[in-house]
Amino acid sequence: SAWLCLLYMEREVTEETGDRRQLERLEEEYLELAIQFGKREELLKVLEKKNERLRLLDGMGARLLALGNQPAQAIQHCMETIQLVVGKGDAEVILHTDGGVARHGRGAAVVESQGGRDEIDHWLAEHRTALLVNNLTHDVRFTHEFGRVRKSVSMVAVPLFREGTLNGSLRLSSAVPQAFSHDDLRFTSEAASLLLPVLFPRT
Repeated sequence: SAWLCLLYMEREVTEETGDRRQLERLEEEYLELAIQFGKREELLKVLEKKNERLRLLDGMGARLLALGNQPAQAIQHCMETIQLVVGKGDAEVILHTDGGVARHGRGAAVVESQGGRDEIDHWLAEHRTALLVNNLTHDVRFTHEFGRVRKSVSMVAVPLFREGTLNGSLRLSSAVPQAFSHDDLRFTSEAASLLLPVLFPRT
């Protein structure tokens, strides 16, 4: 409904600005409105899910700070939290190296390879924003051949920039079309922003 969509929009802006007092005021106002329209339970479920994601982000941020000098462990913790929240797909952090990439899979050894940068990397470098793909084989932003040979159909890809240069990406992938939502994209982007200072500390 229209009022619930308005709540999503206002709440997202408030989350981005970090104004928790304003967020609480909005929740009180929209809870009253939800009761009037008989949508109280629906709204409470939405808010509960949002609050749980915020709580997990706060916990992950504290944990990543504690792992400041252990980037490999920080990567694993970040991916575990993302998969706990999103509940589907496979998480991976891909970091660029001299002439290649290092792929960090969840619970797996790091795999380094020469070359390895793909059309997703090129798109992220050009557009400098996170990417949500519902069906890679039919997405006009990428070549048909690229989509056809990959096992992944749905994808979330968040760029990892270091001093303005793309230095990798945090990705979620699934063999199921339309597996991920904009909420999943937003949470993964927020998780990536917490991981960045651990991966690329300022000197």
